[in-house]
Amino acid sequence: MTNIVRQYLLSSFDERWMNFSMRLAAAKNLTSMENVHHFRVATRRLLVLLDLLNNLLPQSKYEKLRKYLRGLRSNFNALHDTQMIINSLIIAREKGLETQPFLKLMQKIENRFHKEAIRVISGLKPGHLYSNSIQIRIELVQILADPAFLELQILPKLDASYAEIKEISKLVNPSEVTTIHNLRISYRKFRYMIEIIIPILQDYPSEYLAKIRTYQDLMGEIQNGEIILNQLKQLSKKVSESKRAPVLAYFQTSYDSSIQTFLTEFVDVPNFWRDSSLSNMPWSLHPSSETNDETTQQANPDILLSETETTSINPEASLADTDEESKDQTTLAQDAEPTTLPN
Repeated sequence: MTNIVRQYLLSSFDERWMNFSMRLAAAKNLTSMENVHHFRVATRRLLVLLDLLNNLLPQSKYEKLRKYLRGLRSNFNALHDTQMIINSLIIAREKGLETQPFLKLMQKIENRFHKEAIRVISGLKPGHLYSNSIQIRIELVQILADPAFLELQILPKLDASYAEIKEISKLVNPSEVTTIHNLRISYRKFRYMIEIIIPILQDYPSEYLAKIRTYQDLMGEIQNGEIILNQLKQLSKKVSESKRAPVLAYFQTSYDSSIQTFLTEFVDVPNFWRDSSLSNMPWSLHPSSETNDETTQQANPDILLSETETTSINPEASLADTDEESKDQTTLAQDAEPTTLPN
Protein backbone atom coordinates (compact mmCIF):
# COMPACT_ATOMS: atom_id res chain seq x y z
CA MET A 1 0.00 0.00 0.00
CA THR A 2 2.81 2.41 0.88
CA ASN A 3 4.42 1.91 -2.53
CA ILE A 4 1.09 2.62 -4.24
CA VAL A 5 0.64 5.84 -2.27
CA ARG A 6 4.21 6.95 -2.98
CA GLN A 7 3.87 6.33 -6.69
CA TYR A 8 0.50 8.03 -6.81
CA LEU A 9 1.78 11.21 -5.15
CA LEU A 10 4.84 11.34 -7.37
CA SER A 11 2.69 10.81 -10.46
CA SER A 12 0.35 13.58 -9.29
CA PHE A 13 3.30 15.95 -8.93
CA ASP A 14 4.63 15.04 -12.37
CA GLU A 15 1.24 15.34 -14.06
CA ARG A 16 0.37 18.67 -12.51
CA TRP A 17 3.79 20.15 -13.14
CA MET A 18 3.68 18.99 -16.76
CA ASN A 19 0.23 20.49 -17.23
CA PHE A 20 1.38 23.77 -15.67
CA SER A 21 4.40 23.88 -18.02
CA MET A 22 2.28 23.11 -21.09
CA ARG A 23 -0.32 25.74 -20.19
CA LEU A 24 2.37 28.33 -19.56
CA ALA A 25 3.98 27.59 -22.93
CA ALA A 26 0.60 27.81 -24.67
CA ALA A 27 -0.24 31.11 -22.95
CA LYS A 28 3.13 32.62 -23.86
CA ASN A 29 2.67 31.51 -27.46
CA LEU A 30 -0.88 32.86 -27.73
CA THR A 31 -2.32 34.90 -24.85
CA SER A 32 -5.95 34.27 -25.67
CA MET A 33 -8.70 34.37 -23.02
CA GLU A 34 -8.90 30.59 -23.22
CA ASN A 35 -5.16 30.02 -22.72
CA VAL A 36 -4.98 32.48 -19.84
CA HIS A 37 -7.90 30.69 -18.21
CA HIS A 38 -6.32 27.24 -18.58
CA PHE A 39 -2.99 28.52 -17.26
CA ARG A 40 -4.70 29.89 -14.18
CA VAL A 41 -6.48 26.57 -13.56
CA ALA A 42 -3.21 24.65 -13.95
CA THR A 43 -1.52 27.01 -11.49
CA ARG A 44 -4.28 26.50 -8.96
CA ARG A 45 -4.14 22.70 -9.22
CA LEU A 46 -0.38 22.62 -8.78
CA LEU A 47 -0.73 24.84 -5.71
CA VAL A 48 -3.31 22.47 -4.22
CA LEU A 49 -0.91 19.56 -4.40
CA LEU A 50 1.98 21.61 -3.02
CA ASP A 51 -0.19 22.70 -0.09
CA LEU A 52 -0.98 19.08 0.71
CA LEU A 53 2.68 18.08 0.53
CA ASN A 54 4.13 21.14 2.25
CA ASN A 55 5.11 19.23 5.40
CA LEU A 56 7.05 16.79 3.25
CA LEU A 57 8.86 19.28 1.06
CA PRO A 58 12.06 21.21 1.83
CA GLN A 59 10.63 24.47 3.17
CA SER A 60 13.00 26.92 1.49
CA LYS A 61 12.35 25.55 -2.00
CA TYR A 62 8.69 24.89 -1.32
CA GLU A 63 7.98 28.38 -0.01
CA LYS A 64 9.81 29.99 -2.90
CA LEU A 65 7.84 28.05 -5.50
CA ARG A 66 4.54 28.40 -3.64
CA LYS A 67 4.95 32.17 -3.23
CA TYR A 68 5.71 32.52 -6.91
CA LEU A 69 2.71 30.46 -7.99
CA ARG A 70 0.34 32.28 -5.64
CA GLY A 71 1.56 35.56 -7.07
CA LEU A 72 0.83 34.32 -10.58
CA ARG A 73 -2.65 33.24 -9.64
CA SER A 74 -3.47 36.52 -7.89
CA ASN A 75 -2.57 38.41 -11.07
CA PHE A 76 -5.54 36.78 -12.80
CA ASN A 77 -8.13 36.96 -10.01
CA ALA A 78 -9.64 40.24 -11.18
CA LEU A 79 -9.95 38.92 -14.75
CA HIS A 80 -11.56 35.79 -13.35
CA ASP A 81 -14.08 37.79 -11.33
CA THR A 82 -14.89 39.98 -14.31
CA GLN A 83 -15.65 36.97 -16.51
CA MET A 84 -17.92 35.55 -13.81
CA ILE A 85 -19.88 38.84 -13.68
CA ILE A 86 -20.17 39.00 -17.48
CA ASN A 87 -21.46 35.43 -17.53
CA SER A 88 -24.09 36.27 -14.90
CA LEU A 89 -25.20 39.34 -16.85
CA ILE A 90 -25.57 37.26 -20.01
CA ILE A 91 -27.71 34.72 -18.16
CA ALA A 92 -29.88 37.53 -16.79
CA ARG A 93 -30.22 38.97 -20.30
CA GLU A 94 -31.41 35.60 -21.56
CA LYS A 95 -34.15 35.80 -18.93
CA GLY A 96 -35.39 39.06 -20.44
CA LEU A 97 -33.51 41.59 -18.31
CA GLU A 98 -31.90 44.61 -20.01
CA THR A 99 -28.27 44.15 -18.95
CA GLN A 100 -26.54 45.47 -22.06
CA PRO A 101 -25.39 48.78 -20.49
CA PHE A 102 -23.65 46.89 -17.70
CA LEU A 103 -22.30 44.31 -20.14
CA LYS A 104 -20.58 46.95 -22.25
CA LEU A 105 -18.89 48.43 -19.18
CA MET A 106 -17.79 45.04 -17.90
CA GLN A 107 -16.40 43.98 -21.27
CA LYS A 108 -14.21 47.09 -21.32
CA ILE A 109 -12.90 46.11 -17.89
CA GLU A 110 -12.35 42.55 -19.11
CA ASN A 111 -10.24 43.77 -22.02
CA ARG A 112 -8.12 45.85 -19.67
CA PHE A 113 -7.45 42.89 -17.37
CA HIS A 114 -6.73 40.66 -20.33
CA LYS A 115 -4.05 43.06 -21.51
CA GLU A 116 -2.55 42.99 -18.03
CA ALA A 117 -2.56 39.19 -18.10
CA ILE A 118 -0.71 39.29 -21.42
CA ARG A 119 1.91 41.58 -19.89
CA VAL A 120 2.42 39.28 -16.89
CA ILE A 121 2.63 36.07 -18.93
CA SER A 122 4.93 37.60 -21.53
CA GLY A 123 7.36 38.54 -18.77
CA LEU A 124 7.52 35.08 -17.21
CA LYS A 125 10.84 33.25 -17.35
CA PRO A 126 10.08 29.64 -16.37
CA GLY A 127 13.68 28.40 -16.42
CA HIS A 128 14.31 28.86 -12.70
CA LEU A 129 10.89 27.36 -11.92
CA TYR A 130 11.80 24.21 -13.79
CA SER A 131 15.13 23.93 -11.97
CA ASN A 132 13.43 24.42 -8.62
CA SER A 133 10.77 21.79 -9.37
CA ILE A 134 13.44 19.22 -10.28
CA GLN A 135 15.18 19.76 -6.96
CA ILE A 136 11.88 19.50 -5.09
CA ARG A 137 10.99 16.25 -6.84
CA ILE A 138 14.39 14.68 -6.06
CA GLU A 139 13.96 15.46 -2.37
CA LEU A 140 10.32 14.37 -2.45
CA VAL A 141 11.38 10.93 -3.69
CA GLN A 142 13.76 10.64 -0.77
CA ILE A 143 11.16 11.78 1.76
CA LEU A 144 8.48 9.43 0.44
CA ALA A 145 10.87 6.53 1.00
CA ASP A 146 9.82 6.72 4.65
CA PRO A 147 6.98 4.16 5.00
CA ALA A 148 5.36 6.22 7.74
CA PHE A 149 4.87 9.38 5.67
CA LEU A 150 1.15 8.77 5.01
CA GLU A 151 0.20 8.36 8.67
CA LEU A 152 2.61 10.97 9.99
CA GLN A 153 2.33 13.69 7.35
CA ILE A 154 -0.63 13.41 4.96
CA LEU A 155 -3.54 12.21 7.10
CA PRO A 156 -2.87 14.66 9.97
CA LYS A 157 -3.30 17.54 7.53
CA LEU A 158 -6.77 16.26 6.70
CA ASP A 159 -7.50 15.79 10.40
CA ALA A 160 -6.60 19.43 11.05
CA SER A 161 -8.55 20.68 8.04
CA TYR A 162 -11.71 18.80 9.06
CA ALA A 163 -11.39 20.04 12.64
CA GLU A 164 -11.19 23.58 11.28
CA ILE A 165 -14.44 23.08 9.36
CA LYS A 166 -16.22 21.93 12.50
CA GLU A 167 -14.95 24.88 14.53
CA ILE A 168 -15.75 27.52 11.93
CA SER A 169 -19.22 26.06 11.32
CA LYS A 170 -20.11 26.91 14.93
CA LEU A 171 -19.45 30.58 14.17
CA VAL A 172 -21.74 30.87 11.13
CA ASN A 173 -24.04 33.86 11.56
CA PRO A 174 -26.62 34.72 8.86
CA SER A 175 -26.26 38.42 9.64
CA GLU A 176 -22.51 38.28 9.08
CA VAL A 177 -21.83 36.94 5.58
CA THR A 178 -18.10 36.91 6.31
CA THR A 179 -18.64 33.92 8.60
CA ILE A 180 -20.12 32.00 5.66
CA HIS A 181 -17.16 32.97 3.48
CA ASN A 182 -14.76 31.70 6.15
CA LEU A 183 -16.57 28.36 6.18
CA ARG A 184 -16.41 28.24 2.39
CA ILE A 185 -12.64 28.65 2.47
CA SER A 186 -12.23 25.86 5.03
CA TYR A 187 -14.44 23.53 2.96
CA ARG A 188 -12.43 24.38 -0.12
CA LYS A 189 -9.13 23.45 1.53
CA PHE A 190 -10.52 20.16 2.80
CA ARG A 191 -12.11 19.22 -0.50
CA TYR A 192 -8.95 19.94 -2.49
CA MET A 193 -6.92 17.63 -0.28
CA ILE A 194 -9.56 14.91 -0.32
CA GLU A 195 -9.75 14.96 -4.11
CA ILE A 196 -6.02 14.38 -4.33
CA ILE A 197 -5.89 11.33 -2.08
CA ILE A 198 -9.29 9.71 -2.76
CA PRO A 199 -7.76 7.09 -5.09
CA ILE A 200 -5.64 5.82 -2.18
CA LEU A 201 -8.41 5.83 0.42
CA GLN A 202 -10.28 2.65 1.17
CA ASP A 203 -13.94 2.76 0.09
CA TYR A 204 -14.43 6.49 0.46
CA PRO A 205 -18.18 7.01 -0.20
CA SER A 206 -18.91 9.03 -3.31
CA GLU A 207 -21.82 10.81 -1.63
CA TYR A 208 -19.43 12.38 0.89
CA LEU A 209 -17.60 14.35 -1.77
CA ALA A 210 -20.91 15.16 -3.48
CA LYS A 211 -22.19 16.69 -0.23
CA ILE A 212 -19.00 18.71 0.21
CA ARG A 213 -19.38 20.06 -3.31
CA THR A 214 -23.03 20.91 -2.70
CA TYR A 215 -22.19 22.97 0.36
CA GLN A 216 -19.31 24.65 -1.42
CA ASP A 217 -21.51 25.47 -4.42
CA LEU A 218 -24.13 27.02 -2.15
CA MET A 219 -21.55 29.17 -0.40
CA GLY A 220 -19.97 30.01 -3.75
CA GLU A 221 -23.28 31.41 -4.97
CA ILE A 222 -23.28 33.76 -1.99
CA GLN A 223 -19.71 34.85 -2.68
CA ASN A 224 -20.40 35.46 -6.36
CA GLY A 225 -23.59 37.35 -5.56
CA GLU A 226 -21.77 39.71 -3.26
CA ILE A 227 -19.07 40.42 -5.85
CA ILE A 228 -21.64 41.01 -8.60
CA LEU A 229 -23.66 43.45 -6.49
CA ASN A 230 -20.60 45.38 -5.35
CA GLN A 231 -19.33 45.78 -8.89
CA LEU A 232 -22.68 46.73 -10.41
CA LYS A 233 -23.21 49.33 -7.69
CA GLN A 234 -19.82 50.84 -8.55
CA LEU A 235 -20.89 51.10 -12.19
CA SER A 236 -24.48 52.20 -11.52
CA LYS A 237 -23.70 55.93 -11.91
CA LYS A 238 -22.86 55.24 -15.54
CA VAL A 239 -26.22 53.58 -16.21
CA SER A 240 -29.58 55.34 -16.25
CA GLU A 241 -31.91 54.79 -13.31
CA SER A 242 -34.56 53.09 -15.46
CA LYS A 243 -32.07 50.47 -16.65
CA ARG A 244 -29.97 49.94 -13.54
CA ALA A 245 -32.80 49.57 -11.00
CA PRO A 246 -34.26 46.31 -12.42
CA VAL A 247 -30.80 44.78 -12.77
CA LEU A 248 -29.75 45.65 -9.24
CA ALA A 249 -33.07 44.38 -7.88
CA TYR A 250 -32.67 41.11 -9.78
CA PHE A 251 -29.20 40.42 -8.40
CA GLN A 252 -30.15 41.54 -4.89
CA THR A 253 -33.04 39.08 -4.89
CA SER A 254 -30.76 36.35 -6.19
CA TYR A 255 -28.18 37.14 -3.52
CA ASP A 256 -30.73 37.08 -0.69
CA SER A 257 -32.14 33.81 -2.03
CA SER A 258 -28.70 32.19 -2.12
CA ILE A 259 -28.15 32.99 1.56
CA GLN A 260 -31.54 31.59 2.52
CA THR A 261 -30.97 28.43 0.46
CA PHE A 262 -27.64 27.81 2.19
CA LEU A 263 -29.10 28.31 5.66
CA THR A 264 -31.90 25.89 4.82
CA GLU A 265 -29.58 23.21 3.44
CA PHE A 266 -26.75 23.57 5.93
CA VAL A 267 -27.77 22.00 9.22
CA ASP A 268 -24.50 20.66 10.59
CA VAL A 269 -21.13 19.39 9.40
CA PRO A 270 -21.61 15.79 8.20
CA ASN A 271 -19.15 13.15 9.34
CA PHE A 272 -17.02 12.86 6.23
CA TRP A 273 -13.79 12.40 8.11
CA ARG A 274 -12.54 11.03 11.41
CA ASP A 275 -12.60 13.25 14.50
CA SER A 276 -8.98 12.54 15.38
CA SER A 277 -6.07 10.28 14.52
CA LEU A 278 -7.30 7.91 17.25
CA SER A 279 -10.75 7.54 15.67
CA ASN A 280 -11.91 5.25 12.90
CA MET A 281 -12.99 6.66 9.56
CA PRO A 282 -16.78 7.11 9.61
CA TRP A 283 -17.37 5.08 6.47
CA SER A 284 -15.66 2.08 8.11
CA LEU A 285 -18.22 2.30 10.94
CA HIS A 286 -21.22 2.90 8.68
CA PRO A 287 -20.52 1.36 5.26
CA SER A 288 -22.03 3.29 2.39
CA SER A 289 -24.08 1.73 -0.37
CA GLU A 290 -21.74 3.44 -2.83
CA THR A 291 -18.01 2.84 -3.05
CA ASN A 292 -15.46 5.37 -4.13
CA ASP A 293 -15.32 4.11 -7.72
CA GLU A 294 -17.34 7.02 -9.09
CA THR A 295 -15.59 9.52 -6.82
CA THR A 296 -12.20 8.25 -7.86
CA GLN A 297 -13.13 8.90 -11.47
CA GLN A 298 -14.11 12.43 -10.54
CA ALA A 299 -10.98 13.10 -8.50
CA ASN A 300 -8.26 11.31 -10.43
CA PRO A 301 -5.78 14.03 -11.44
CA ASP A 302 -5.31 12.51 -14.90
CA ILE A 303 -9.02 12.95 -15.54
CA LEU A 304 -9.21 16.37 -13.92
CA LEU A 305 -6.33 17.62 -15.99
CA SER A 306 -7.81 16.29 -19.20
CA GLU A 307 -11.10 18.07 -18.53
CA THR A 308 -9.56 21.39 -19.56
CA GLU A 309 -8.23 20.10 -22.86
CA THR A 310 -11.42 20.60 -24.84
CA THR A 311 -12.98 23.54 -22.99
CA SER A 312 -12.98 27.19 -23.93
CA ILE A 313 -13.99 30.55 -22.59
CA ASN A 314 -16.73 32.21 -24.53
CA PRO A 315 -18.21 35.41 -23.09
CA GLU A 316 -21.48 34.48 -24.73
CA ALA A 317 -21.59 31.07 -23.06
CA SER A 318 -21.74 29.82 -19.49
CA LEU A 319 -18.42 29.67 -17.68
CA ALA A 320 -19.85 26.72 -15.78
CA ASP A 321 -18.81 24.58 -18.75
CA THR A 322 -15.15 25.56 -18.73
CA ASP A 323 -13.73 23.31 -16.02
CA GLU A 324 -14.37 21.64 -12.72
CA GLU A 325 -13.34 24.78 -10.88
CA SER A 326 -16.11 26.87 -12.39
CA LYS A 327 -18.84 24.29 -11.94
CA ASP A 328 -22.32 25.73 -11.34
CA GLN A 329 -21.09 29.31 -11.60
CA THR A 330 -18.92 29.01 -8.49
CA THR A 331 -15.70 29.90 -10.24
CA LEU A 332 -14.59 32.47 -7.75
CA ALA A 333 -15.87 30.52 -4.78
CA GLN A 334 -13.74 27.52 -5.66
CA ASP A 335 -10.50 29.31 -5.95
CA ALA A 336 -9.92 32.90 -4.94
CA GLU A 337 -10.74 35.47 -2.37
CA PRO A 338 -12.87 38.47 -3.43
CA THR A 339 -11.11 41.16 -5.37
CA THR A 340 -12.09 44.77 -5.93
CA LEU A 341 -12.75 45.59 -9.55
CA PRO A 342 -12.38 49.09 -10.96
CA ASN A 343 -15.30 51.23 -11.90
